[in-house]
Amino acid sequence: MLGIGHLSQFQFCRRDDSFNLGGASGNTTANVVLPSSVSEAEEDQIILSLLGSADNEDLLNARAAHWILRTTTNLDDQLVVAQNMCNLTAKTCYIIAEDSDGWAHLLFAALRAIHRWNGQPEDANNRATAEQFGVALYHSLAGYSPQSKPWRTTQFFLPLGMFHGHKGSLSALAFLIGPFKYRDPLAFVASKSNFANLDFRFRKAMIHKELLSANEYFSWDVMAKSLSNGYDDGILSMLAFYIVHRYRGQEQVANAPIMVPDARDRANWRVQLLEAYDGENLGRNILGALDAGVLVFDKSLDSWDGPVKVYTTFVRTVQNLTTSNETTKSSLANSLIKLVTKVEWKTPGSVEQTMLVVEILRRIKLLQGRSWSIGDEGSLALWHGLGHIVQVATIEARAAVIDFDEAISDALDLDSNSPRSNSLHAARITEHPRVVAWFVSKVGGFPSAARRWLKLMRKFETEWFGSKPSLQQLWIDYRLGGRVLASFRTIENGDDLFLMSPILIQLILFESPKSRQQLVEAGLVPAMVDMVIRICRDRERFDATRWRDGAYLVLEIFFQVWEFSERDHSGGVTSDRMVLAFKNMLPILESNLRREQDDGTGFHEQLLHFTEYIQQRRGISTLISHNFDVALNRLYAECDKKVEWGYQSYGQPRSLCCTLRDFVNDEMF
Repeated sequence: MLGIGHLSQFQFCRRDDSFNLGGASGNTTANVVLPSSVSEAEEDQIILSLLGSADNEDLLNARAAHWILRTTTNLDDQLVVAQNMCNLTAKTCYIIAEDSDGWAHLLFAALRAIHRWNGQPEDANNRATAEQFGVALYHSLAGYSPQSKPWRTTQFFLPLGMFHGHKGSLSALAFLIGPFKYRDPLAFVASKSNFANLDFRFRKAMIHKELLSANEYFSWDVMAKSLSNGYDDGILSMLAFYIVHRYRGQEQVANAPIMVPDARDRANWRVQLLEAYDGENLGRNILGALDAGVLVFDKSLDSWDGPVKVYTTFVRTVQNLTTSNETTKSSLANSLIKLVTKVEWKTPGSVEQTMLVVEILRRIKLLQGRSWSIGDEGSLALWHGLGHIVQVATIEARAAVIDFDEAISDALDLDSNSPRSNSLHAARITEHPRVVAWFVSKVGGFPSAARRWLKLMRKFETEWFGSKPSLQQLWIDYRLGGRVLASFRTIENGDDLFLMSPILIQLILFESPKSRQQLVEAGLVPAMVDMVIRICRDRERFDATRWRDGAYLVLEIFFQVWEFSERDHSGGVTSDRMVLAFKNMLPILESNLRREQDDGTGFHEQLLHFTEYIQQRRGISTLISHNFDVALNRLYAECDKKVEWGYQSYGQPRSLCCTLRDFVNDEMF
């Protein structure tokens, strides 16, 4: 082994296959001739031509670093230079190395650092220094082929024995800058077991060497560990590049290594890998990996933790790849849509897989452009993801780490912006009853908490509350009416009234009488009475138009309930209290009757039928005593109608049986 004292006297001849190992006086010369490969040399020249020019500032910094390495023998100074060289691109280091021997001085500095570690292996700083020099050396030589002269030189001066002392081992460093064909199983496993604890630059260099050698199956576990404790674009781009090449065809088996092509194609492949190492082509590689994800998640793997973690990181990176290019956005979104359908439940209730689905849905929302629609395939994928999310939300205790509400509303917001037939959309929700149950559980209670879900229901009002019996039955089975009514009773403002009233009307209009029966049993009648009272009492809280429109909504609900209750014989709708409460609505109709006739809302016809209904089923003494008849007569005079009250029956016993106290308590008088 050569002594450390000779290192500063080495002279390296770049264009020769020999090393001049002479002292300062040149009295001693030793020639070490290493075999060369013409094909590898030609390949390196092809790579140089493919790489093109480097950034001028990077080239200047690289030349300055090489000059400092040649002019100083202070190991600490050289370490600072080595650390800074890692901030340059490997492409720049490769280009500059063709015209400089700086990398050789870096090799000798690494050799000195390893000797220092061998002398004091228990010193953590010595280990760290040796590893940092090793990473910088690999970074400088990353563009070279394994059989190139620089790598053969490195392996000549750094034999494997140097990395293993009697008090420790630099196994990870041995893997990084040792022979490419070297596979010490214990060292390699050890390096991987500590993989997540290594500096991300060290991990990035190890990934590149593993892919460049293409001899070992690069497991999903190692890929997942490479993303622990920090990563950069280079790590992401290389992992994506590897996945694209590994799963580039349906015939690829799950544990196949990547196949490196020959000749010029191999040079192209090395250039692409080097660019990925530098963090270039990140968007293109991730897009390819997302497309390959359809194959990845089709495979039967022993563990899904690795693929899920890797793809979750890819998906989160999509946000940083978005550009103004709508084609790129559309391609990314389409790839994500295909991917979400493949994240199957290999482990029921897997929170990790669900989090991946959540990330995918959120990124699709971020990518959605004004002119882009998810289409039928996207809608199917979204509902597929929703089914997973809701299932985990209801059965998995650890699900608290996921914002399910946000994920579900994001997905449905996306779907609401995609045009499609109502029947197709209805089919989606009937196929996912868990989503229906989730919605129903969210709309009860205070309107402030239910507002998000009510808004979504309004978006899908036509599709979700259509005439399809199976769809209507789904809402009935989950008792949506009672939940909406619970929120209706606690309406806080006019906006909430406009959110809930149309949904109540839809439920009333269901063909099945069971829906209306549920509403009546849940307290629709007293709720309507209370709402009438509040609207009339709190008129000043609304502007004139909003108050009138809100009153019309309540009035429409009232008439719908009355008409269908009579048809269904559900009873209880025309209770005394409701009839008396309805009197408070008459001024609304009176003041707006002429406008009503113009816009065709037609409430006066319903009112006439309702009046006839009262006359047939109720006594009129109490109505007349409280001027109900006067208000109605004045109202009908506006539309040339007349109501026959039959005043001769004034004294008949069938009355509303309401006392003055009742009126006061009910705020009717």
